[in-house]
Amino acid sequence: MSVATNTMDAIKKKMQAMKLEKENAFDKADQLEQKLNEQKTVFEKVCTRVCAVRVADAEGARPLQLKNYAGDERVSLSRSLVVSQIAIY
Repeated sequence: MSVATNTMDAIKKKMQAMKLEKENAFDKADQLEQKLNEQKTVFEKVCTRVCAVRVADAEGARPLQLKNYAGDERVSLSRSLVVSQIAIY
């Protein structure tokens, strides 16, 4: 093989590698965009629930049961604590 053929083969290999890298990057971008949309949906649901809690009882000391999204464990918080934490944001 000549030097020119070796050079062309190296260029082809590099272009194929770059094409594969580009395709992988687009796949990763699609996956991340899907995850982002899922997280936006979760965020909107949580915001809706928090707003409902604020409207329902901003002053009461009755405990509020919140579901922990990491599992089925429930967390008990006072409504006033939830409202005060929301006001910070």
